[in-house]
Amino acid sequence: MKNFLYGLVGIGLVLNIWTNLDTFNQTKISIEKGDLVTHSFKILQAIDAVKLSIHEFQRNSQFRDSVHEKLKKLSEIVVTPNLKQKTSNLANLFLEEPTHEKVQLGLLDLAAIETSVKSIVSVREESAHLSDVRALNRVVFSGFVDFCLLLIILTSFLYERKIAAKLQKALSSALAHVETVNQSLQRNLINKESALKTTIHDLKNPLGSIRGFAEILSEEAGGNKSISEMTQIIQRISNNALSLVESLLQTDQKIETEANEDVRILDVLKETCDFLEPIIQKKRQKINFKRDVSDFIFFGSRQQIQDVFYNIISNASKFSPLNSIITLDCVDLEEFHEVHVKDEGPGFTQDDFSKMFLLGAKLSAKPSSGESSTSIGLYSVKRTIESFKGSIEVVNNAARGACVKIRFPVR
Repeated sequence: MKNFLYGLVGIGLVLNIWTNLDTFNQTKISIEKGDLVTHSFKILQAIDAVKLSIHEFQRNSQFRDSVHEKLKKLSEIVVTPNLKQKTSNLANLFLEEPTHEKVQLGLLDLAAIETSVKSIVSVREESAHLSDVRALNRVVFSGFVDFCLLLIILTSFLYERKIAAKLQKALSSALAHVETVNQSLQRNLINKESALKTTIHDLKNPLGSIRGFAEILSEEAGGNKSISEMTQIIQRISNNALSLVESLLQTDQKIETEANEDVRILDVLKETCDFLEPIIQKKRQKINFKRDVSDFIFFGSRQQIQDVFYNIISNASKFSPLNSIITLDCVDLEEFHEVHVKDEGPGFTQDDFSKMFLLGAKLSAKPSSGESSTSIGLYSVKRTIESFKGSIEVVNNAARGACVKIRFPVR
């Protein structure tokens, strides 16, 4: 409907412009013809003056020069070549003393000239009248087109106003619905936050108990080195978990910990492997460090870095088959230190690469022993690494599996 109205307005504007141009042309023609008619009347007046002079000459021959001058002027204002020739001949006739017969013939020629001019005047008047009528018709038509354009514009304005009213009503309804949904979401969020805080608070008790039993086992282990090492690992894990729970209880969301210590990356990497030892042993897997592995110190949060390593290495174990090998390496580059974690799992598809760091994205690979997967790990890792100006890259190995490259900026 809107395009149709715009089309009508466009056609109307074209017609209006064409009509105005044609009206201008007709008016111009009418003026020119009016000038010609006026000129023709001047010729008739000059002919009448010549007639009077000839009559005066017939009464008194002294007026011969006057007749000659007036005929000469008449020959100058006539435009038709034939009439110009006739008037010139008449003028030459009165240069000398003409006879009565020649004067009579001159009067006859003058009457013929007058008749011819009157005929021209009549034609020109009729043509000028027609031009005036055409110009008037164009003006009427232009006025009609203008009226139609105004009507179309008014119709379009009323139509647009009606549509705008409908849109405003729909928008108001949508905003009311959004407000209702927003209030509902806020209530759900408050309920979930309350439930989350309650759950986190309740986790403190079992974690505290785990740490307490680990301390007792460590005291009772005596000289048993294996049990002592296991209980120390349990203590470190429970301490880390309790620290995390405390931070969650103190704030509404997990906040990034400020960089506040020198962290020896290789020590954190090895400690993370110790934490994952029970999982690795259960799947009969091995974690190997490459020969001549580099070590470096990074100024940041030890807990955050350990969370990153834990997520990446546990994923490598989760998606790799039984009896497979996970290879770790640290590499020094010009602008970055890199930690590489290679596995022997199924690797990633092209579709996986486009969404692997999105929250809740489901990738093609499945855990090899039916472990659970939350699809949050890589998203969390990327956020943490980027918080200390690092980066992460995932590539498929040439043979099988994938390699995760974690880059730490050089100080």
